[in-house]
Amino acid sequence: MRSNIINSSSGSNLRKNINLIYSQDDDATMNLSVEESGSLVLLRNCGAAKLINLPPASGNAGVYYDFLLHETLSAHATTIQAKDGTDYFIGTIADGEQATTAQVAMAVGDTYDQFVIGASSAGGEFEMRLVCDGDNWYVVFAISQDIGDITGGTSSSNTRTA
Repeated sequence: MRSNIINSSSGSNLRKNINLIYSQDDDATMNLSVEESGSLVLLRNCGAAKLINLPPASGNAGVYYDFLLHETLSAHATTIQAKDGTDYFIGTIADGEQATTAQVAMAVGDTYDQFVIGASSAGGEFEMRLVCDGDNWYVVFAISQDIGDITGGTSSSNTRTA
């Protein structure tokens, strides 16, 4: 019988906790920090329009966030924003609907600096991982059950420098 003395004496165990960030209850702008990299951002119905600002891409290669939505956003949009004028989203969101399949394609380069999850988006499922390469934000994985309500935007108000 093997002993687990090394793990128990070092205080280490195999359990890994994921940091949860809740986007809910108000219209305050949320600024994600580099220290929160690896967090799961639970997108919730806020009762008002919600802005979620990513940190600047420059100097932050490897920073990533997961986003998850499983409810209807009532009458208000939630917008995830890269830094205006310098940071952009690259990749696509796959449509998991049965009726008409589609993709929201983010331009390679300098077009979309926002993901807009529209008001009254159906309460299906939206999952996305964004990973920073030090210049832009890559959509590494994204799927939606209601793709018609998710669009790319070009008018980010995110001007964060840190």
